[in-house]
Amino acid sequence: SGYTAHEAIKNPIVKPYDFINQDTSVTDVGFHGTHVAGIFADCAPDNFEIMPLAVFDDEGASTSTIDLAIRYAVDNDADVINMSLGIEGEGAEDLTALDDAIDYAYKNNVPCVVAAGNGDLPTELSYPANNAQTIAIACIDDEGNRSTFSDYGKEVAFSAPGEDIVSTSSDGTHYLTASGTSMSSPHMAAMFTYAKYFSTNATVSDLYQSVLGITTDLGAVGKDDDTGNGVAKVSTDNLPAFAHC
Repeated sequence: SGYTAHEAIKNPIVKPYDFINQDTSVTDVGFHGTHVAGIFADCAPDNFEIMPLAVFDDEGASTSTIDLAIRYAVDNDADVINMSLGIEGEGAEDLTALDDAIDYAYKNNVPCVVAAGNGDLPTELSYPANNAQTIAIACIDDEGNRSTFSDYGKEVAFSAPGEDIVSTSSDGTHYLTASGTSMSSPHMAAMFTYAKYFSTNATVSDLYQSVLGITTDLGAVGKDDDTGNGVAKVSTDNLPAFAHC
């Protein structure tokens, strides 16, 4: 939905672009983009850059616009793409409109971390979370259980907190609370950015394995449909593991 500068976000903003108005003014048309950026900033060091790309207007976003944004991010040296968006429901399993752009990112070693979806549906009915080259993130509650609204399925790679998350508001000074896999995705995007920082030439598969190394299993032992491989968190104890990925 865009990004509005907030006093709590210290990260440098680089190469912003509004694909709706075709300019570099990415002022948030709602709250979503700024809220998501605040979560990423809270999970990442201040020197990690943020590239806000606006693809939504008041009526939503088109796949053609999202396609352009993915390619723009790759061409402008993004390390990781966070996609707190998706299309859910019957027919989503047949969607392919973003596949070429996602493949372009994948082949250029840029992970696409995506929200699993909020319909309490199998992730095969959520696009692009059902794309095999994306990294789908489910939502968990404070106790590490899948949130009742979160999509689930074999496509879920990881999970992260996403219930009642307090983050930055698009008014520039205040904060608001929101829930959804959109709030979970930037948490894991930050983890992949850490991995990319320590291994700039790593493939998406290599980065996945690196993040897996700092992941705490949740739910059933091993990867499961509700929480994927679990939740990753960087600490002073496990940060050196990234340096060897």
